[in-house]
Amino acid sequence: VTLLGVLEDDRAKDAQAKEGGGAARAIPMAAADARKPSARLQAVVAGGAPLNFELLPRGAKALSYWLGGTRGEKPDVYREASPTTHITADDPPMFFFHGSADLLVPRVSPEAMVRLLSAAKVPAKMHVVEKAGHIQAMFDGEALEAGIAFLDERLKPRGATK
Repeated sequence: VTLLGVLEDDRAKDAQAKEGGGAARAIPMAAADARKPSARLQAVVAGGAPLNFELLPRGAKALSYWLGGTRGEKPDVYREASPTTHITADDPPMFFFHGSADLLVPRVSPEAMVRLLSAAKVPAKMHVVEKAGHIQAMFDGEALEAGIAFLDERLKPRGATK
């Protein structure tokens, strides 16, 4: 989900191609063909999300099935698969929840993403579920409520009531 949040919109890519190349994000969405469906997310809520695959050990095989080899063998693929690679100021607001006892995805992953998004002026927050592992964090009621509150804050029109 996070990778979808940071990738450019197909309409903007198409508009850029019509303009003759260059950076796709240089074409504002208003110039894109509004009749085409958009895949652009309006907000992201993600838990236990691995966000920078370049931090994996060069020989780690955990993602080699999906990415076609180890990070040492396919460094460009790992970089392109990392949401941290694609952050720009027009990304949607993002909320991350993460278990403090997550042994699968290090806590520094979402912490770094929040810092990078904040530096790009993208609203980002993180909620830590104390003593929860990778799977347990997603069942935490407080994390769920915090994620919903984040979405309410970002997606409801100003002045709308519950």
